Amino acid sequence: MKTADAIALASAVVAALALGLTVWTARLTQQHNRKSVRPLLRIDADTRDGHDVELRALNRGVGPARITCFAIGTEGRMYEMPTRKDLAQMLHGLGVDPNHYQFSAEIPTRDEVLSAGESFSILLFKASGGNKKLHDELVAILPKIKTTIAYRDIYDQDFRLDHAANI
Repeated sequence: MKTADAIALASAVVAALALGLTVWTARLTQQHNRKSVRPLLRIDADTRDGHDVELRALNRGVGPARITCFAIGTEGRMYEMPTRKDLAQMLHGLGVDPNHYQFSAEIPTRDEVLSAGESFSILLFKASGGNKKLHDELVAILPKIKTTIAYRDIYDQDFRLDHAANI
């Protein structure tokens, strides 16, 4: 083997090793990026006296969450992508007259994106004018309400949040 051939062979081996190292590094970077931009949804309840009673969904992760399904209900019935009428029916089933309370809801649409740090109000009951009895009635129904949010990250990895309020 001539010196030139040995140098060419050594160069080819070094080039092949460099290519392998580059592919391996790219794979590790991709895995890291998948983990670092993951959305992390959670649901919080605000039950402070004198304030609105609210169930709120928040994205506490770093990446956006694309909502694929949203459902809310009770042990007896879940409503997928509910309408205001569905929510009123659910509340009525819990013994709450929806016409007696001023409530609002932000129901996400399919494929709606919840960016990092964003939130939406699942159910919001306006403060009952300082009426502690009404406030306590609303707080008492929160543990009976179940929510499910299915969502995807930017890499189309599926996640699911099943929640029942612990008040």
